[in-house]
Amino acid sequence: MAFTIFSKKGVPSGADSDANGEQGPLPLSFRRRFGWGVELFKRNLGTMVALGIIFFILSIAAIALGIFAGSANIASTMMSLSMAGSSPGAPPNPLQLFSTLFDPLTLLAMGGGFLLSLLFLFWFQGASFHLPAASLVSGERAGILAAMKSSLRRLPDFINAISLLALFTLLAQLAFTLIGSAIGGMLWWLLASFLFTIWLSLTLILAAPIAILENRGPLDILSRAWELAEGIRLRMLGHFILLGLVTILLFLLVMVPIWLLSGLLGGGLIIALLSLITSFLLYFFITFQSLFFIESFYFEARVVKEGWRPGWSETPEESWILSSGEDDYSGEGRGWRGWGELLLITLILVAINVGGYLLLVQPNLNSATEVNQFSFSSQTHTTPYTSPVVTPPLSQSLPTLQGDGSPVGVTARLVRDVFFEQQDSASFWIKVAVEGAVIPEEGSDPGK
Repeated sequence: MAFTIFSKKGVPSGADSDANGEQGPLPLSFRRRFGWGVELFKRNLGTMVALGIIFFILSIAAIALGIFAGSANIASTMMSLSMAGSSPGAPPNPLQLFSTLFDPLTLLAMGGGFLLSLLFLFWFQGASFHLPAASLVSGERAGILAAMKSSLRRLPDFINAISLLALFTLLAQLAFTLIGSAIGGMLWWLLASFLFTIWLSLTLILAAPIAILENRGPLDILSRAWELAEGIRLRMLGHFILLGLVTILLFLLVMVPIWLLSGLLGGGLIIALLSLITSFLLYFFITFQSLFFIESFYFEARVVKEGWRPGWSETPEESWILSSGEDDYSGEGRGWRGWGELLLITLILVAINVGGYLLLVQPNLNSATEVNQFSFSSQTHTTPYTSPVVTPPLSQSLPTLQGDGSPVGVTARLVRDVFFEQQDSASFWIKVAVEGAVIPEEGSDPGK
């Protein structure tokens, strides 16, 4: 019998099995899950590529805008410092430069561009989660505008849920690290942190499709993801490991011949374009498969554990019973409430970063800058000196006492004890400049 990925609505096998009590809905095998992803990727390839290009352009523009704004602030600050008038011949102050680079306005500009690009990335991922679900409902290619609109409506709750997941993971890793440093055995605690992170990720990874396909708040999303992941974590881990191995094998099978061909032909524009296009297609395929594997486990958990009957026109598993209606994945969202929560979380994170900078970093920079300026001022306002021309034998001939029995002067002792051994040391010259010592030339009386 030929292997079929999909069963159309109306096929009696699933309904008859359930009615006779022979079997309930079955989980997807890796073969069916991967084949389902390949079929849906081929169907939605044009939409996926168009989404990728749109969000790639938006992300690059956001990063470029942030870099431009941050660079403009750095340039204006440095110009203000130079116009303020530093000492003639003063070298650039690295502490002032560091303070300028990490100025709150600079960080806000560059960080704002990065956060905006991250926002576009989440938008792209949300739209990618929408494609398989919408395609299963219609049995056709999903529309790009519908995917973008649905993702935009659910975007704030999607970001908030993923941010909370990242925060929980970070706090767990920090707790394991602190415990390991306090009681010893850091290596074992780091291993425990790694394993716990994997377990937590597998537990809450279903939050992404829930955030896009269900109308829930961020905490409710994580709570539901926890419930759906119960009992299927090991299956998810095994399927994701297999997906990683298949992805690596596919990448090698596709790219190695192109690399060998490039080596034989010595490169060229055609080979470069072929490599670029193939790399982009592989990127979209791997991205789609990764996101779809997560989403398919969400579908599977609802069907197998909750008895959900999807309103699709086709199903990847014959034992899954379809309903007569159609599911709506338009993503209504929670309106301004979701965006308000996202704005509040963003402002809190920005305030924490700016407050930490002002309380911890800026005072240390100011103190270091004052010390640096004082050191330079001491060097430039002490008695001028000329570099001595001496020979090592002179250091051996300097007396400990002068002719009248009095101790050798400070300058002479400095020359005798330090100069001939440390004449290339920067710290020695700073000490000489600060103390105002005049280094005698060869042949002069070292005691004066």
